[in-house]
Amino acid sequence: ELFREYWGHSSLKEMAEAVLVTDTQQGSSMSDDEIREIVRRICANEFSDSQLPSVFDAVGAAVGRDNISDYIYWPTDVGLANDATPQQIAEKIIADRI
Repeated sequence: ELFREYWGHSSLKEMAEAVLVTDTQQGSSMSDDEIREIVRRICANEFSDSQLPSVFDAVGAAVGRDNISDYIYWPTDVGLANDATPQQIAEKIIADRI
């Protein structure tokens, strides 16, 4: 029942992107350019609320961090200015890769 309700609120595009993000997460391999593009898309609100947890998990798995949302929503907590640009956020995530 819950599963059916979840998919009922997701578009076909959202489901496809979730599968692609999950596939990337399982490989835990993401290029710097892919990270930059994903951060740009997050900051441009191109992901739905239902997609964001998977996106954060995928980026986190690729860089060895579990606090990717902090870089986006609370940049001062990770040493960035409060008005950090998507490019600055992405570069900080890349620099902090474990």
